[in-house]
Amino acid sequence: MSGVMHALAALLLAASLTAQLAPEVGATERAEVGRTLARAVASSRAAGEVDPSKRLLSLRSAAGAAAQTLPPTSLVGARLQALADPPPDGTPRPEAASALRQTEATLGRIAADLSFEPLREAPVPEGWPAPAPVGDVVVKDYPTYRMARAPMRSAGDMSAFWKLFQHIQSNDIPMTAPVQMDSASLPRRAQESGGKPEQADSQRSMAFLYESPERGPTGEQDKVEVVDVPAARWVSVGARGYDSPGRLEDLEATLRTWLAEHAPLYEVVGSARMMGWNSPSVRGDRRFFEVELPVRRRRDA
Repeated sequence: MSGVMHALAALLLAASLTAQLAPEVGATERAEVGRTLARAVASSRAAGEVDPSKRLLSLRSAAGAAAQTLPPTSLVGARLQALADPPPDGTPRPEAASALRQTEATLGRIAADLSFEPLREAPVPEGWPAPAPVGDVVVKDYPTYRMARAPMRSAGDMSAFWKLFQHIQSNDIPMTAPVQMDSASLPRRAQESGGKPEQADSQRSMAFLYESPERGPTGEQDKVEVVDVPAARWVSVGARGYDSPGRLEDLEATLRTWLAEHAPLYEVVGSARMMGWNSPSVRGDRRFFEVELPVRRRRDA
């Protein structure tokens, strides 16, 4: 039990130190909260002889303390607070042992998300903003950038990738990250596409980004189109793992829900896109991607 309490004490200290950072909390602070949560979970699992009710109470306290270190608008913070709050009256209460296992598993996943750092396999374009944190929505201002794009026949079409790869190879353009998949590359909702989320769309495309907007000419080249993308504001959510159609749809829904709650400030001005940060050699939960929607501030905000 002492291990759990030591971890909780450390987390409470972290809360007092980082609360002043709200509403913005940096990646370093998030990672430290994640590591402290992971230690609390490990200590709980190691204290197998301690009453499950006491271990559960300690973990709920740890979740609540962690929630306080994150911005009030944090979706991860809301998940942590939900774990910390007792069930409302009338809600069936699971047995302590079962609830403890569920809480340990959920806190373990959240801890991993908080401490996750995307694997950088290539440089980013000039002036590129930091990746969105896993599980949280942020507003990002992108600079003007240049990209080469090629059409896709379907969401899994790799011919666009090889056209783009040949383009950068033949023009001595360095590979950068992320790779951009335009809005139509995301699966449309079943009710919007006749029950076929993977329905083809003529606007599908994949794009490689230039490291500098001053590099090379724009226009049609080698079966790809090189264009300049103007500076713009996007809302973004980060995710670990594979960008399956279901996950892309869920993450876009997360963004739209967040924007509905912030409707007095922002309005959507376009369709979603996906930014993929890793090559196929990166597997499992080490992979990272973002789903984004373009926005602008409302004139009356």
